[in-house]
Amino acid sequence: FADTIKQLRSVLQDTIDPIDDGLKELDGQHREQRKQHVQALITEMAPNYGVSASDIEIDPKWLNKSTSKKAVTEGVAVVMKQVKQAQDKFESDSHALTKYAEVNKVDAAPWIDQLKQGQDLDYLFKAIDNQVNIRKQKQKELEAQAAEAKTHQATKGDTTIDTNTGEIAEHSVTLQITTTIEEMKLLKNYMDQRGIKYQRAGA
Repeated sequence: FADTIKQLRSVLQDTIDPIDDGLKELDGQHREQRKQHVQALITEMAPNYGVSASDIEIDPKWLNKSTSKKAVTEGVAVVMKQVKQAQDKFESDSHALTKYAEVNKVDAAPWIDQLKQGQDLDYLFKAIDNQVNIRKQKQKELEAQAAEAKTHQATKGDTTIDTNTGEIAEHSVTLQITTTIEEMKLLKNYMDQRGIKYQRAGA
């Protein structure tokens, strides 16, 4: 009797397995179709919310056959509003941060990168203030060192010599630099931070 039951179970299992595999394959096909429908819905709705369809990630629950089309549409609308709000906030914060960096004569790019990574705007403002204060302190130290050094320097032509050591302390050269406006700003910031003196040609 036990052997008979085992044989029957084997026959039933051999019958069930292909059916089960077929149902899984069919469910996968239906899920892919639902995904295509949801993607088409996102593409259709995106312009109405001022976002790009590529910015919207498909929520797995939207692909469940138990989820109604109305629920999917409402879910997509909620996500699009959230994405739009986040984009508008980033644009506004980015503009404010750029202006703040320009006023303080620092490069805005690294601060914008931190903003993209989710860093708080107020934190970045304080970080810029801190960098500016450090720069000012360093500038004061450089000026103090320069003032002290000038007490034992003598100028001969375009060269300044340290009378204590005989070494060249300062030398003037004329350079003509050709580069982009952005790179020129970076160069200017670098020279300002390092206390390097310069002037425009003809100035």
